[in-house]
Amino acid sequence: MSKKIMYMALAILLISSCTTAWRSFHAITGVKKITKDELKVQLHDPDLTIIDVRDTKDWESSSLKIPGAIRENPYDVRSWSKKYDKRQRIVLYCA
Repeated sequence: MSKKIMYMALAILLISSCTTAWRSFHAITGVKKITKDELKVQLHDPDLTIIDVRDTKDWESSSLKIPGAIRENPYDVRSWSKKYDKRQRIVLYCA
């Protein structure tokens, strides 16, 4: 496991419908989950990057999105994880 990838994410929020994405990311990084309430406290932190990892179909059909969240493919973590600042906290979510 790459230290760069581990340092990339300090927190993670994934809901049960995102089991596949969570398992993929957790297998690569070993990063923990956080609750919605824990995330709400951090939403205005400039050092926080929020990534929406819902399947494309679910993402496109949803009217509920966290403002400022970035959409990424949940099945391709290895390719997109390199483009985020490893010093920032990164939260992945899907709902």
